[in-house]
Amino acid sequence: MCGSFPLLLVASAALSSACGSTSRSSDWPLANGDLASTRAAVDAGIGRRNVLRLEPVWRYRFTSRARESGVFTATPVVAGEVVYLQDMDSNVVALDLHTGARRWLHRFRAPSPGPNGLAVAAGRVFGATDTTAFALSVATGRLIWQRRLVSRTESFVDTAPTVAAGRVYLSTTGYTPGTRGALY
Repeated sequence: MCGSFPLLLVASAALSSACGSTSRSSDWPLANGDLASTRAAVDAGIGRRNVLRLEPVWRYRFTSRARESGVFTATPVVAGEVVYLQDMDSNVVALDLHTGARRWLHRFRAPSPGPNGLAVAAGRVFGATDTTAFALSVATGRLIWQRRLVSRTESFVDTAPTVAAGRVYLSTTGYTPGTRGALY
């Protein structure tokens, strides 16, 4: 099943000024859009009058093997001209917003049942594997830092990071008996 799960970016000609524009209004730097977790793209120009006219602009095929939840469970994040994705092997890919062409790929090869996810701030892409938080360069995908979070009393990291006021927030979960979660 390798490569059989495409991600689609959709838009319509009427929406081209909002979706995929060079303005910062198209940014979606956190999994829920913004610090208020509104999950709302109020300036996207998509509504009930034009939603049926949306069509694919480009596709990206994930090459990782399908797991219990598929190959991709994270919300894509967008900053500037780049879409950032994390697959269920914790690998991170940067794609050109307009063409879908791959700019870089950072392989972690750390299977995760999801959900996982990313955040973009201060020239960095922040994320986590099941055990370890990390920061990558937005320009190159080079690993800047990583820190193991999970201890003996925690099961795994189970959230996308949130970045605010120069800090990265992540949490672990207590999934099995005798474990508990923590906020980092």
